[in-house]
Order: sequence, then C-alpha cells, then structure tokens
Amino acid sequence: MPRTPGHSSPSSSSVTEVKDTNSNRNAQSVDLKALAQHLGLSKGTISRALNGYPEIADRTRTRVLQAAAELGYKPNRAARRLATGRNDLISYIGVGSDWMTVERSFLSALSSTLASHGYGLIVSLADTMEHAEETMQQLIADKRVDGFVFSAPYPSDRRVAIALEHGVPAAIIGGDSMRSSHTGSLPVIGVNDSAVLDGLVDYLNSMGHDSFAYFGCDAPHAIQMLHAETLAASCSNRNTVFTHDIRADIGVDSETDSSAFVAETATSLTARAERLLDLKPSHPTAVFCGCERTVVALYMAARDRGLSVPEELSIIGIGPSQLASWLSGGLSTVSWSLSEAGRLGADCVLAMVEGAEAPDMATGIEAQFVARSSHGPAPRSVR
Repeated sequence: MPRTPGHSSPSSSSVTEVKDTNSNRNAQSVDLKALAQHLGLSKGTISRALNGYPEIADRTRTRVLQAAAELGYKPNRAARRLATGRNDLISYIGVGSDWMTVERSFLSALSSTLASHGYGLIVSLADTMEHAEETMQQLIADKRVDGFVFSAPYPSDRRVAIALEHGVPAAIIGGDSMRSSHTGSLPVIGVNDSAVLDGLVDYLNSMGHDSFAYFGCDAPHAIQMLHAETLAASCSNRNTVFTHDIRADIGVDSETDSSAFVAETATSLTARAERLLDLKPSHPTAVFCGCERTVVALYMAARDRGLSVPEELSIIGIGPSQLASWLSGGLSTVSWSLSEAGRLGADCVLAMVEGAEAPDMATGIEAQFVARSSHGPAPRSVR
C-alpha cells in the first residue's frame, strides 16, 4: 500500500476490523429491547420517547434519540402500528388548479418532514371535488391513513367537512388563520400577505397608478377571496378605483355546485382578461393576478391590444410562481416559501395525530414582494 508523506498507513488487518464493525452494526440494528437495556430504561419509556409523547422529559428524549441513532435502532413498524393503532401514513389531497398540487418544493418538504418522523405520504390529485371526496372517504373507511393535509381550501370544501365529520386529524394550508368560517375547528396555516398587498397598493399609487384590479384564478379558493377583500379595502383607503374579476359562473355558496371545482377553459380565461382590459373609460393600469393561468391570459390579452408591460400595464402575480423568471424581464410577485408551507403542514398534522403539543401556527407563513420587471410607473396618459 503506498504511503502518504507525513502520515502512517494502517495495517490491512486494522482496516478489515473497521469494515467488519460498521458492517455488523448496519446489518444487525438493535431492537427496542436492546436499546432499553443499553440505556437502563424501560421499553415503555423508550417507546414514548421515540414517539414524541409530551410526558417524557426533553433530556431523556434527547438521550434516547442519540442512542437510537448511534446504535442503528430500526423500529418494528408492524409492532408500532399494533401498539398505536396508526398506519404511519398521511394523505395530501389536491383539487383542480390547486397551485401546490404540482409544486415539487412543497411536496418534497411535506414528504421529507413526515419521513423524519417515521411517516409516509400518500398524494392524491383530484380533478373534481367529487373525486377528492370519494378518495378521502375510501382512505378513511379502509383506515389507511392517520391524517390529511389540504391546501387552498374552497368556501364550501367537502374535504374539510369530511375530516370534521369523521374526527380525522387534518391541517389546512392557505387562507387566514384568524378566520375559520370555511374550516370549522381545523387548524389553518395562514399566509401573511395582507400587509404586503396593502403596501404594494400604496407603492404603486405613489408611482401614479389610481386604477387597480384583481384578476382571480379559475376556482373559488378561499384565499383569493381574502386577496380581493384586502385589495378593495386598500384602494378604498386611498380613493383609487378597484375592480375585481373572479370567475362569475360558479355558485361559491353551494356545497353541491360541482362547477365550482371544474378548471376554467383557456377561452374563458382569455375572455375575462379581455373584458378587464376593455373597461371604460379606461382599463386598470395595475392588475394583481390570483394564479399563473390568469397571468398568462392577461399577458396574451395585453399583447393582442398592443399594451406593453410594464410601460402601459403593470402586472403583479400573487403566490409562488414558476413563470416568474420565464417571462421577459421576470414577473413581479407577492411570494412565500412553499417549502415552509410543506414543513409546517407536516408539523401541524403530526402534532394532532400523536397528541403532542401543537406548534404555534398564529404567525403563519410570511410573504414578501419580489420586484422584477412586470411593474413600473403608471402610463403618462393617466397621470
């Protein structure tokens, strides 16, 4: 074996011993009984410490977790399920155009946080609320999952109603944690973007804009209702014009109206965008878009009318956007961390499942304005 100058080479036998030791540790991970004997604690104490029971002192829990990691403890999943009555699975059910449904960073954070606590994730993507309802009812009937995570709830959301009816733990991401009219007693992890939106109206008003609009996405998510309300109040406080366009062909107050959960066609979205830009006596000069599909529709309608962005029309997206860096110059957005949303969703539902102290969700997820090139001063003709 060649020697490195200034360092001694270990003998071949010592190298073999190290490999054998590590190999044995990985191949023969200790069980609960061996871990209890090693620490001099009862198996019950070890089990409760590993499962996060609140009556176990932090010092003991830390000691148990460190020993479990060092000794390669692998839980007996079947035994744990028998003892706890849980399946160690959480379900995420997305509906329609839910922007978190296909966002990798959200699902990755949700999955990895659950995995770090020994739980798996089942993802179901439903085109309609009826499909989501059937999936959820089946998972509950089969006792396959311990809890649910939802995002972007609707005003009449069957997922929420089913969770409450069956007493199944569920956490909701998106909306206002201080307003629970649409979510019953289920915890809501809100997005704190109201102050950011209000500040943006003030900022754009100082740049000459006095006609604003909210172009809502193609499903009545409760969170976009809040956005429209916030922007309307902000414009009213500054004596500026405000127009909101939220899909009008749906009955958001009806729990049986399935049209509310059917994605709007590109033709319909484009027509709404065109109507917004054809308003008389003049079109809004600053428009907030509720989702990426409305951003695209508005850009296309503006192009067809010869309106340049941002010289003649400022466009601001609301929500994390994959389009932000793709559009020429970039899309200015009110954004927040989808990774944080996934982590908080997992933490919240696991606390409910395991009977541990629930994390404080009052602070919610902080939003911020990411300034790119789709907004600017109001057109000279309207100043």
